[in-house]
Amino acid sequence: MPFEDRPDLIQAEGTDGTEGYVSRELLDEVTGADVANPQEAIEYQEAQRRATTNEVTVPLLARDGVTVVGEFAIDMNPVVTER
Repeated sequence: MPFEDRPDLIQAEGTDGTEGYVSRELLDEVTGADVANPQEAIEYQEAQRRATTNEVTVPLLARDGVTVVGEFAIDMNPVVTER
């Protein structure tokens, strides 16, 4: 799927088990998927190093994309296993 054709809302499960949606735009911003050039990538990496927690939460939304029904947690330091 082309990058620009991705859905605006992505189905997700909140920290308390509530079903809802997260904003693709906000998810891209939080995870660094929206960096547009090498300088932005460096700034994003530096901000990650300064972060005081490895978990970030974003609003979990109802289908209308506006009503907040909970929160969705993102682990910013996932464990990578070697094969």
